[in-house]
Amino acid sequence: METPTFDYSTKPEPQMTGPQAADANVIESIDGQRVIESASASTAPQTNSSNFAYVLAAVTLGIISLLAIAFALLMFGVVGTAINSSYAYDELPSDGYVNGWKRFENEHRDELDQFEEELWNELMSENGYDA
Repeated sequence: METPTFDYSTKPEPQMTGPQAADANVIESIDGQRVIESASASTAPQTNSSNFAYVLAAVTLGIISLLAIAFALLMFGVVGTAINSSYAYDELPSDGYVNGWKRFENEHRDELDQFEEELWNELMSENGYDA
């Protein structure tokens, strides 16, 4: 048995059945048909040199990035303020400034007296008065 051979140099005759077969003007050759050029299955050329889609995507991503960074910085500030403000209340007296200062003075009297004495000695030695 011989292998069949095909001649690709000749174009096949279109075979149509039904009502269109009688109308020979409807039939186009293969060379006259346009090739589908896009995913939309349209034969119209859809080339566009506009970069609008790229610019829109870049601007959208930029805005989203800026919002994400701003939100992260806001959360960082809120957490930092919450942590720092909790330490601030530990050292404030609950009974007001005057009573709180008196209590501080009573608790640190020895340190304050020593610091005052050092300051007086330094002042006296600078001005030529030795104690």
